[in-house]
Amino acid sequence: MDFSDLESLALRIEDGEEKLRQVEAELAWAKDELKQKPKRDERETKFAKLAGYQWKDESDLIKRVKALEEKRKTLTDEIMVSYQKLIEGFSSKDLIVPLEPKPNRESGVFFFSYRNGLTYPRTVTVLSKILGLSLPIVLEPVTILGHGVKVAEEDQYLAKEKVVETFEGIQKTLALKLKQPVRRRL
Repeated sequence: MDFSDLESLALRIEDGEEKLRQVEAELAWAKDELKQKPKRDERETKFAKLAGYQWKDESDLIKRVKALEEKRKTLTDEIMVSYQKLIEGFSSKDLIVPLEPKPNRESGVFFFSYRNGLTYPRTVTVLSKILGLSLPIVLEPVTILGHGVKVAEEDQYLAKEKVVETFEGIQKTLALKLKQPVRRRL
């Protein structure tokens, strides 16, 4: 799997998590309104009796809460599937990290940019969440960024070796995570 595929999955995860936050906020509001409903219903019923008409609750709040809960479950399931696919792709032996073969030497470190000037900020962000690390992902002597990989090493060939070792370590870690259930992180 290529980083471009992983970036698409990461975008889907981020979009899904944003939609989920919105649904959860709306659901919290609707549930709060639902808690207030009995008090309102009692007042409205008493008023309707006093005024001489049959009061009927026209509120579809319960339906709205149920619909939001279903939407939350659907979004959560979609996010979990995307996380699972991203972890599978990243832990795949066929993972392609499109790094330029010749790094630049910057401030005493080697910097491998992604080919064709592409960046993968979402992939790195979601990967950091999965690994429980902050951004940028620092796994000494390698730092993984959305726009490339830095290696604090004196020799170019040793720098390449460190990059390979780091990504192999990430792949092994994620392969172990595949055996565990994915937990949603917001």
